[in-house]
Amino acid sequence: MPPEKITLGFIGAGRVGTGLASGFARAGVEVLAVASRSVA
Repeated sequence: MPPEKITLGFIGAGRVGTGLASGFARAGVEVLAVASRSVA
């Protein structure tokens, strides 16, 4: 049985959220969105 496709989104794009999103994307996981209250 092939593995299921995983799609993630992150709310809170600080250092941790951005790092996690980048790491998952590099590992082949689809990162659908990364959201933050500010542009920083």
